[in-house]
Amino acid sequence: MSGPHVRIETGGLARQALGGGITGKLVLHFGDTAFPGEDWDDFVVVVLAWWCDEYDKIADSISSFNLRFMDGSFVAHGLRSAEEGGPVTVNLGSREREALHGSVVVEREALAQSLREAARAIANECRRNGWEVPELHKLDRIAER
Repeated sequence: MSGPHVRIETGGLARQALGGGITGKLVLHFGDTAFPGEDWDDFVVVVLAWWCDEYDKIADSISSFNLRFMDGSFVAHGLRSAEEGGPVTVNLGSREREALHGSVVVEREALAQSLREAARAIANECRRNGWEVPELHKLDRIAER
């Protein structure tokens, strides 16, 4: 099983324009696998807010989940385990073609924890920069769990 990690770089965040989107590095790491790519840049606040919408599905092992990226058509599609609280299989691919980059098996709670840490770090960095964005409440909800 590969340990999951949501990699962000808060020091590299940039706001596109006054009131515009915030971009930065956002990569899902599963052991040696970096998805969608080692230096992937995306609209980090919006994408993490989408992932926060999927958080309960991950944390509670209720159903499958999708961690989508805004740029490109990349998605990490998680399939819940048959056993209660068991590991999840995550297919790494695109919306057009499932498992384009393969699949990994990860501990559900480790993925949820990494998402909480990323949400907390991004919310704190937005506040430090004085960036008020509507998605902050979603990041805060997950970060405080």
